[in-house]
Amino acid sequence: MPTKQIPIDGVIGWDVSAADIRAALADAGPVELLISSPGGDVAEGLAIYNAIRDHRRAGHQVSARVVGLAASMATYIPLAAERITVEDNAVFMIHNAWGLAIGDYRDMRKTGDVLDGLTRTIARAYAERTGQEMNAIRQQMDDETWLFGQDIVDAGFADALEPAGDGPEDSAEALAIARARFDAMTAKLKERDQTPLDQIAALLPLHTPETQAMADTAKQDPAATPEQEPLTEPKTTPTEPVTEPQDPQALVQAAIAAERQRVAAITARCNQVGMAHLTQALIDSGAGMAACNAAIVDAYVAKGGAEIRQTTDALPHGKDESQAAAKIRDAYAKINAQITTATKRPE
Repeated sequence: MPTKQIPIDGVIGWDVSAADIRAALADAGPVELLISSPGGDVAEGLAIYNAIRDHRRAGHQVSARVVGLAASMATYIPLAAERITVEDNAVFMIHNAWGLAIGDYRDMRKTGDVLDGLTRTIARAYAERTGQEMNAIRQQMDDETWLFGQDIVDAGFADALEPAGDGPEDSAEALAIARARFDAMTAKLKERDQTPLDQIAALLPLHTPETQAMADTAKQDPAATPEQEPLTEPKTTPTEPVTEPQDPQALVQAAIAAERQRVAAITARCNQVGMAHLTQALIDSGAGMAACNAAIVDAYVAKGGAEIRQTTDALPHGKDESQAAAKIRDAYAKINAQITTATKRPE
């Protein structure tokens, strides 16, 4: 069977989704991932990684090639491949996990703990791939490290270098272009609410046989694993030795609890508005509640509801808001109210 090339091009979660990748993998044997991305949505990136990992576990060969840029979440996706190559003018950037939070000191503390746990897990995967010490990887992530061409191979993030044949010829130009793409992506991320971090944590792959075995057991018998708060890991400074979490079972339990909450919330929401047929597809896609609500609105419109879509994020607010924009915003709010109340079924 010939090798199928699958592009992962643009901002993850906007230009490419996990659903796109799963569809491309469905009829494929060996695949080559062509990665040119500044990163993007963490949850979508994790779901893409999981889809590629599962394709490889099914016995198919998977390779990855970085074309131009792999930054942020786009550096994690190729770790699911057996072999990674980079073009000689490619740029590779790693940094700590990012997230947004609103709330009091408890919410901020929880967000910090989850981000720390996410960063540790991603760092562990980098360390396993490169053979570098965890301390060295964590320092590079703290520093937001940009690598160019041969440096990517030398650091162990790729197996081989190959000629690009076009594009920038020196590191200064390549890094400037890469930084511009990354800055544009981060501006786009700030335009919308982010997926809750505990849902993101639930998508993280497990990197040890012991934790994978516990996760498999819990999947077969969810009642065997009690729900817990997400694991809080000890704080460290870059000069301190970085140690692995002391209780990997707690990490598994926290991830399973978060995933249960997501599944329960989507199921309840779809049942509430009489659209239970959407439930399984939303759960399988890794959707959060924002995506769930958007799918419900689309389904409502498809059944003959008012022709208003979830486009209000792009509309101006305040004194710059036009009358037409204000009317669309108000109408969209009324549709949401109608979905949540007028169609609500008795408990």
